[in-house]
Amino acid sequence: MPAASDPDPYAGTPLQGGDGARPEDSDAFAEEALGIDPRRLLEITRDVCVLIGEYRTEMGLEYGNPEPRWGSWAWWRRIARSEYAGRFAHRYLTGYGGVFDAPGGNLSLGVPARFVATRAAGHADNLVGTDPFVAAMPTDISNKGEAALSREVEEKLQEELTRSNIRGVVREAIRVALTENDSVIKLTWVTQKAQRPELRPVAVYVESGARRSEMGDGRSTSDGGAMADGGAITDGSAASDGGATPDGNATSDGSAMADGGGMGNGSTTPGGFDPVALLAGMDAEAMGAANAAARAAAEPLRTPKGDFIFQHDDIVLCLAATNTGEFQALYAPGDPVPEGQYVQARLKKEPAFVFDPATMLGPDSKPVFQTVPGLIGTDTIQDCLVGAGLQVEDFLYDIKQPKLMDSPLQVHVYDDELDRVLAAYGHSSDPAEKYAPLKAGLNFPAPEEDSPKSGASMPKREHGEYYNTQGSSIRRKCNVHECYYRVRLHPDDANETWLFLVLDYARQVPLHAEYLGNMRMKSPPFRILRGLESVPSRAYGVGIYQKFHERNLAVDYWFNRAKLKTTKNASADFMKVDAFIEAQDAQEFRMGGTEIYRVKSELNDRPLGPSNPVIWRENLHDQNQLEWEMIQKIIQTGQIEFGIADIGQLQDEGAQIAKDATATATRNVERTGNTLQRATENMMAEDLTGLCELAIDLILENADLETLRFSPGGQLLAGLNRDEIRDLPRQVRLLLTKARSSESLANNQQAVAMIQQYDAMRPSMQKQVRFAFIAMLRSLDVQDADDILVEPSDEEIQAEGQQRPPPPNPHLGESIGIKLADLLPSEQAQALQQIGIQADPQRGQGGGQSGQSQQSAQQGAQQSTSMAPMTPMTSPQVLPNPSAAA
Repeated sequence: MPAASDPDPYAGTPLQGGDGARPEDSDAFAEEALGIDPRRLLEITRDVCVLIGEYRTEMGLEYGNPEPRWGSWAWWRRIARSEYAGRFAHRYLTGYGGVFDAPGGNLSLGVPARFVATRAAGHADNLVGTDPFVAAMPTDISNKGEAALSREVEEKLQEELTRSNIRGVVREAIRVALTENDSVIKLTWVTQKAQRPELRPVAVYVESGARRSEMGDGRSTSDGGAMADGGAITDGSAASDGGATPDGNATSDGSAMADGGGMGNGSTTPGGFDPVALLAGMDAEAMGAANAAARAAAEPLRTPKGDFIFQHDDIVLCLAATNTGEFQALYAPGDPVPEGQYVQARLKKEPAFVFDPATMLGPDSKPVFQTVPGLIGTDTIQDCLVGAGLQVEDFLYDIKQPKLMDSPLQVHVYDDELDRVLAAYGHSSDPAEKYAPLKAGLNFPAPEEDSPKSGASMPKREHGEYYNTQGSSIRRKCNVHECYYRVRLHPDDANETWLFLVLDYARQVPLHAEYLGNMRMKSPPFRILRGLESVPSRAYGVGIYQKFHERNLAVDYWFNRAKLKTTKNASADFMKVDAFIEAQDAQEFRMGGTEIYRVKSELNDRPLGPSNPVIWRENLHDQNQLEWEMIQKIIQTGQIEFGIADIGQLQDEGAQIAKDATATATRNVERTGNTLQRATENMMAEDLTGLCELAIDLILENADLETLRFSPGGQLLAGLNRDEIRDLPRQVRLLLTKARSSESLANNQQAVAMIQQYDAMRPSMQKQVRFAFIAMLRSLDVQDADDILVEPSDEEIQAEGQQRPPPPNPHLGESIGIKLADLLPSEQAQALQQIGIQADPQRGQGGGQSGQSQQSAQQGAQQSTSMAPMTPMTSPQVLPNPSAAA
């Protein structure tokens, strides 16, 4: 019996999920599944081993050696990973020399790490920062039925994507890609279970002695006979003649439990159906000694998949045909039951299990929940889509191909326990003994040492891991190569096919082989996410660390030089021995102690003091500001090149552009940065679209159609077969909600301003410039610009000519200064009236004014200088000049 904590033996392999071809207890399973003889399988194994060796050589890897060859393809990725983690030992191990070899001279400012962190956070937020972040199904469907199916599939996909860890994996993959040039993501559907002693009450049958003897193992069928498949009935089991249910509610026309239904959690539904009262039954005292004895001897119920039925398991009510028992539709408590149908109760977690109302829920038999000793229960740890990022050492492919799918062999390398691997693929004994005699004459590569070799198993020294165990006799390790190989299995095959092949690479032994199509997979489960930019005619990319490598060396070289120049190792101390009065009891002079030394007041006719010290230090290396300026210049160019520079950062680094920054310069810098980042995001979006297509294929291929059939919102998808699901039209696209939000906001603001400007124009002017406004709105991605900007009609243009207002006064808002004495009496009176002074007509006609009138006029004139320009009147309006009052 397996231990309680042992997982599903297929966990961690593409055979997870419990469906499809699974290994049997036969050592010849691989050959039988493929329809080939063992020698042909060994020939394929040999070819795969040779290709694996070639791929490792091209990548710069050596089997079992954690360090790649200097300057190789894998070396750049391994060095970038080490430097991002803060380890720079390769600088003095690979011959850079110079200041890096000095003690304490191998520090770093970490400039590329800051670039990576900034870019990774922005890209991850824009690409997968929202939920949902991807859409899979088309939306522009005219057929209502197809549109409803598309919406239902979309909801199912979004639910599974939310349950998965794909968003977190993509976030980390973006950082790794910007650091190590590219990142490999593997997606699998994982169904992992663990066994344990079952201590919860489970359902058992309690029947009379005669009835129990008929059932034998305590499982019920529609006619009360033995059921070998574990408890599911498909032919209907309603009491067609109308029988009383355990809660006293009589049924009619075979509609068992027609008065309602419930979720077996102890709550009573609106229809009055209490599932606990229905299923829990009576206790031992109420049932009597006979039933108590029968209950004690009863066996627990099991579902077709071997699971138990627990007291609080949920129940699904549905309508089924009376004659056939076939599912018709879901049933809501209180709804009428159509003629020819009855209410059927199913187990929600496994709808294939149907409760039999004629026997299990009849008046003579009730399920009783009790703890049965010695039962082994099963817990589902996970049953969902799972993604994982692979290290460069653990994924092998042909790096010279322009696309990953063009590589005929893709290999995932990992270490696992040998006994567990053999059990997972159905080997009762070590297959090495079986294949050893057949290897003669096949020219296999020399076997390798059987020890952990994958990069994931190597200690991460930058995080404190050091020791690496080689396995033991208790848990012997095996280096597994999980291969996806495109090959013609038979010489007369017209096309190549994808083969799933599991190898014990150290001994070149095939452990399992299967057609990839039989494993609910269309293609190998790997996708590559490129970093900063792509490489022409290659599937991989280039990251920030490799692109900034030489400049980062220069920055750290000057930084370590400046550091060493400020230490004591770069200086020397001097003292004037003749300045001391005595030898201080023959003791040597010590700095930093508590001793007091007596010195002379002068030496060689020069007073001792700050200008003539007794002890002084000379710096043997001159420092200059040029090194720091060069460091700042390199950082500035990197910021602008990688599109992360803003005015604040440039000012911190002392850039000249920040000192002379204007609003236009700021916008230009930010616009350049957005353009550079958008190019990388577009490339990553293309790669992630392929990843999402793979994820959607896995979700649909592994969908439990039986469960969907009895779930709200899943009936349309459950009505399709596997081929129809594979042929569903798809339109996978990243939503890029956050990436487009800020840009869309700015575009929409400009569009609104343009529309307002157009609406304020005269109809004749609108007709002349409408084409230009439409072009500007389209450049801002405004949909239906023709409909938004309404073209004026001829009637509106004609009405405009008839109702055109007089032209505005060109002198509106102007003011002039003129002496009050230079005006005519009538004009003087008008000017004074505007400022609140009533002129004396008689004095004005007499040509003179009293001193009091002159003083009032002067005050009024002074007040007029602070007034706003007056509204034009029918007669000319003149503002008095304060100097005129004199």
